Amino acid sequence: NAFCTRYSPGTMKATELHARLGGTLHTPSAASWALHVSRWRPSTPARFDAEWESHPAERRAVVVFNRRCYENRYSRAFGDMSYAYAGQVAQATPIESTTTCGELLAACNAALNADLNSCLQNWYQPDHWLGDHRDDERALVPRAPVASVSWGASRRFTLKPRKKLPAADAVPLELYLGDGDLLVMGGACQQTHVHGVPKRRKKDEGAPGRRISWTFRQFRAPGESARKRKR
Repeated sequence: NAFCTRYSPGTMKATELHARLGGTLHTPSAASWALHVSRWRPSTPARFDAEWESHPAERRAVVVFNRRCYENRYSRAFGDMSYAYAGQVAQATPIESTTTCGELLAACNAALNADLNSCLQNWYQPDHWLGDHRDDERALVPRAPVASVSWGASRRFTLKPRKKLPAADAVPLELYLGDGDLLVMGGACQQTHVHGVPKRRKKDEGAPGRRISWTFRQFRAPGESARKRKR
């Protein structure tokens, strides 16, 4: 089935993508890779300010360890499918080609030869952060790449091996994502590692500032999930 095998190691080769896009290729495990391309699609002050003004008025409420709290950032989901996480549902807004989200999605799909179809956009104040997690929702296409584009201030991004893996099988990775940077996580990255944007430290590089990120992923078509789980 072409839908299932498109992103197998034989078709989505990190080395080929690295050769086309440049940047730095990291291999945090034998089955995982992450490609970091600096200044791939940088912002302008006017575009950044306009995009910043579009953030939701309130932070999203979530449930963590049976406790209701709020995300440490502003976020909004875009695409054709809403999805559940942390005790709530991210209601998705359709992606319009004329928006920055639509523009960056098209650029990512062209660069990766992919079919990414959803986006989670995050807006970070300097004191905002994103906890460690995996992009492992049941409706996602297995091993499809996850692509993220950053605008604004540089922020530290971490990949940490899951605790269940032997230390020899996976290693941690720490990057700084700056304005216009592209990060692509591929292979078994969502199975071997968790990733996040930690709280800012005084020793972190760059001046404190606002940051916007778009994370693009591929969800299965409606009705695909149950059938794929039976394989």
